[in-house]
Amino acid sequence: MLERHAPPLSEINNRNSYGEYLIEEEDCVNDQNVVVKCTEIQNAISEERWTIPAKRIEPAKQRNWALSRIGNMWRSHKAYLKEKYCMEGVRKEELIELKPPKVNANQFHILVEYWFSKPDRELSRDNKERSKKQEEIRSCGSRSYAQMADLLEKRKGRQIERAELYEVVYSHKDGTAVTTKVEANIREVAGPTPSNTHTRNLEDYRPSLTSIATNQRVKELTAKVVELRERCRCVESLKAEVMMMRKMFSQLNPMLTIS
Repeated sequence: MLERHAPPLSEINNRNSYGEYLIEEEDCVNDQNVVVKCTEIQNAISEERWTIPAKRIEPAKQRNWALSRIGNMWRSHKAYLKEKYCMEGVRKEELIELKPPKVNANQFHILVEYWFSKPDRELSRDNKERSKKQEEIRSCGSRSYAQMADLLEKRKGRQIERAELYEVVYSHKDGTAVTTKVEANIREVAGPTPSNTHTRNLEDYRPSLTSIATNQRVKELTAKVVELRERCRCVESLKAEVMMMRKMFSQLNPMLTIS
């Protein structure tokens, strides 16, 4: 494929399966149109991927954000490699030979040594045991209930019922519940409440205050108590002044009676 300096990006609308920008140019020698790969644009876009827009993340916070993202991606990549290649019963020597082509050989060897170490095997065994004891396992990944509720409401164009949200969060892609207990819970949530009424939507459900909300409420009430105490102190001070003034008037005018 030929490579040419690219025209403005606004004039390029065609891309191949690799995401490369393509244009058609007239080949004067062969009198036909040829597909040209826009190397200049491609290189510019590749460089932009390493630039963090200042309007999205403040420059002072970009370093911590980038390191955090890299750490999470590296952790996810190692977990993916372990799940795909470190199968039950495979020997260390065999696993080293299974190194993927795009993975650094030295890094993969270090990973394999760690996977077969005693601490990692004990940690893996403990995690599997704890996972077996879990009765309710969400199937929505890292999305919270609020995010899932908002997503479902946008898809359906209406408020969703609490039972609908619970069923989606705790069901597989084929619609089956993650466990038999969850299946029973889905029927229970969809059924009538103790007041013999159905909880129609999420706004009917008012969860208890979280610890953060409770602490915030305590701070607000504490501030009001301090304010009321200050007012009471001012009132007591005014009462004392009034009593003193009455006493002075009585001394100056003994015949004057102040009620």
